[in-house]
Amino acid sequence: SILPPPVRWQYEQYIANSMGWTKDPSQRFYKKLLSPGSEEHQRMCSFFYGHLEASKKLEISEAYAIFNPTLVTSFVNHRHIITSRMVDAPQIFAKQDWRLDEMSTAKELVYDKYTQRCKDMGWNDNLAVPILATCHGTEFNVAMAIASTGFAALSSLDAGWYGSGVYFTTYAMYACPYFALRKDPAVLISFVTVGNAYPVTEGQTSKNSLSGKVLKAGYTGHYVGLYSSGGVPDYKTTKIEDVGFLYDEVVVAQEPQISPVYVLRISTQNIDKIVKDWKTERREETSDDTNESNKNARKRKRSKSTKGKDKR
Repeated sequence: SILPPPVRWQYEQYIANSMGWTKDPSQRFYKKLLSPGSEEHQRMCSFFYGHLEASKKLEISEAYAIFNPTLVTSFVNHRHIITSRMVDAPQIFAKQDWRLDEMSTAKELVYDKYTQRCKDMGWNDNLAVPILATCHGTEFNVAMAIASTGFAALSSLDAGWYGSGVYFTTYAMYACPYFALRKDPAVLISFVTVGNAYPVTEGQTSKNSLSGKVLKAGYTGHYVGLYSSGGVPDYKTTKIEDVGFLYDEVVVAQEPQISPVYVLRISTQNIDKIVKDWKTERREETSDDTNESNKNARKRKRSKSTKGKDKR
C-alpha cells in the first residue's frame, strides 16, 4: 500500500466500523467524537503528546477523528504520483541543487533536521517519500471547515516569511500563539507529504528572503529549522557548530499534499498561563543558546590565541 499501517489505520477504522461516526452537516466528511480512554483516544494522544510533543498541561476538551473520502483519495493519488516521480526520475523530481549553494553547509544542517523528524515518526522507516504528522493552530469552526473542504476554506495561501503556502509545524507548542488567543481554540492534526523538501536558511529580512514568494522551483515543500526564539539563525554570523534547532515550520502549496486526521478542541482553562510559562521557557532557552554560542566563540578565540603564541 502507498500508506504505511499506522497511517492507514486512521482511515480504515471508519471502513472497519462506522459505529459512532456521523456525517457532518456539510455532507462532505465523517467525524467521530473520541471517548477518553478508548483505543482511538489513546492513539490520538500518542500523536498530540507523543509525535507532536505537546505539553501535558494542554488539555483537550473534545477530540474528533476525521475521515474525508475526497481528501484522502486525493492524498493517496498524489502520493502515488510523487513517489513514482521521485523514484523513477530523481535527477528532476528529487534534485538537491541547494548542495551547490554558498550556504550548503547550513542547508545540510536544516535538511538533517527534516530527515530526523521523519525518522522520529517510525512509519517512515521504509517509505521512499516520508509522511509527517503536523499541526495547524486555528479556531474550532475553521478547523472543521478545513476538514470539510480542505485548506481551500482559508481562501488563499499564507504569503508567509518562508514562501507562499499552507504552514504547519511538527511541534504542537510552537503552534500555541496561533490558537491560544482564539475564542474557541483548536488544533488540526494532518498528515503532510512534503515530497522534495527545500531546506530554508533564508531569513525573512535577508536580501534573498523567500517572504511571499512561490516555492523554490523543483521543490514541493519548504522545511525551516527554528531557534527556540522562533527565528531562523543568521547563518552568516553564527558558527554551524553553535546552531541548535528546537522547532520547525513546514510549507506546502498543493492541497493533495495534506490529509486532515484529527480536530482537537483545546480547553481554555489556564491556557494563558500555559502559554506564558512556555514563552518564559523559550526566553530561557534562547538565553542558553546565546550563552552557549558566546562560550564557544570564546573557546575558539582562546584556541587561536594559543596557536599564535605557539608559533612565536
